[in-house]
Amino acid sequence: VVTDPHGVVLDINPAFSEITGYAANEIIGRRLNVLSSGRHDREFYRAMWNDLRTKGGWSGDIYNIRKNGEEFIERLTITTSYNEDGAVENYIGLFTDVTRLRQREAVIWRQAHYDHLTQLPNRQMFQENLLCAIEESRRREKVFALVFLDLDFFKEVNDTFGHDEGDELLRQVAA
Repeated sequence: VVTDPHGVVLDINPAFSEITGYAANEIIGRRLNVLSSGRHDREFYRAMWNDLRTKGGWSGDIYNIRKNGEEFIERLTITTSYNEDGAVENYIGLFTDVTRLRQREAVIWRQAHYDHLTQLPNRQMFQENLLCAIEESRRREKVFALVFLDLDFFKEVNDTFGHDEGDELLRQVAA
């Protein structure tokens, strides 16, 4: 997508239409905020425009909305094109739909940090959360308490009623 210095769309390529659902005649002459998902606050856009003005470019993930209302995540890189006198002529945005990739990454991250049965943080995540909680209690000068819960005779539950019942007991205790 190519915009003027004010962010008004001047041109798009067919991939833009394929990803967003907007045809050229529906988007040219409009600002790209028509794609805004509402997930990003003013500060996000303020920082992006500041980078464009001061560094001449910006790159990152952004949540947007297709014409059909479906949210998607794009990996966006914006480059500034300047006139001979140094004034901004255009902004050129290159993006790709990374929705599925980010969703897969989120699943992998969750599997790596949470127990699949109880949905509780695993040992690594628990330790990270515990250290953060201890540090926050120190910083705020608040009392900190940790409760340890042990299930006595859990092996007997599994041996007597089977692993499915033991799993259900763990789910209920976790809840």
